[in-house]
Amino acid sequence: MDNTSDAALCRRLDVLEELFSRPRIRELALAPSQDGRTFLFYMAQWGGLPMRRCEVFDAVIQAAQELGMDVNHQDPNGDTVLHVAMRAVARRGLDDKEFIQRWIWAGARPSIPNASGLRAFDVLGDPARRKCHFSLNALHYGEMQEAAPPRETRGQRYVRRHGAAQRQASSQTAA
Repeated sequence: MDNTSDAALCRRLDVLEELFSRPRIRELALAPSQDGRTFLFYMAQWGGLPMRRCEVFDAVIQAAQELGMDVNHQDPNGDTVLHVAMRAVARRGLDDKEFIQRWIWAGARPSIPNASGLRAFDVLGDPARRKCHFSLNALHYGEMQEAAPPRETRGQRYVRRHGAAQRQASSQTAA
């Protein structure tokens, strides 16, 4: 394991901040390791991230996305960061909805199966599922958002309704 991975596993966020403040190091840190995992996999192992550290978590995710890193990258076992995050949350006996939601907000897709055909939801056994009720709700919400057709926003609905009425009124006054 390289230094950046060790820092992530030890929760040395001060070291991570320093690493990502340097452009060349940022690029190297975000490259997949020899085991086919990206730096984000080690972040996913944190599970139960303290809320005071969320700004660093968000900054690292943003840096990864700016460099074009795929948050849905799969390791040789087919696991994504969500698979790893759900295992970490269950292993610690936590129900960390916000930690799971942050991955989904970053673009992680809950419906991606690993090499064994398991989605992030499926990696938990029944006892762990009962303990992780809120985390599972976050996954289900992410799956529903992924499966749903794009919704019309309020702004689009307003333009569609009122824009047509305004065009019709202006064409009648012009005639």
